[in-house]
Amino acid sequence: MDRKKQAAILHDRGCNCAQAVACAYCDKVGVSQDVAFASMEGFGLGMGKAIATCGALSGAIYIASLSNSCKNPENPTTKASTYAIAGELTEKFLEKCGSLVCREIKQNGRVSCPECINFGCDLLGELLGE
Repeated sequence: MDRKKQAAILHDRGCNCAQAVACAYCDKVGVSQDVAFASMEGFGLGMGKAIATCGALSGAIYIASLSNSCKNPENPTTKASTYAIAGELTEKFLEKCGSLVCREIKQNGRVSCPECINFGCDLLGELLGE
């Protein structure tokens, strides 16, 4: 199934934006949908109702981090490259949506949650070569 369609279905079922994006791509990084769902639960409504960073971006950065990380806390060698990837995703998201902040993005109907989810999926598709 198309990942954007999968993310839209998850969002329609009640998943938050972070969960929808992360769950649509979790198989690409070896994480179960249950783990991705639980990991991203607190990132809805701009990080736990703080209406701060958009959940769709948070979900995309979660997957990007898992994709790039060396996964070795004894010898963490990928932090700088993961930060660079997260920074690139953030810049592209900001350019497309005009803000990183959930409240500002949705203000006056500028960009809807489904549009943010689609763009989060676009960013991951590009990053992961889909």
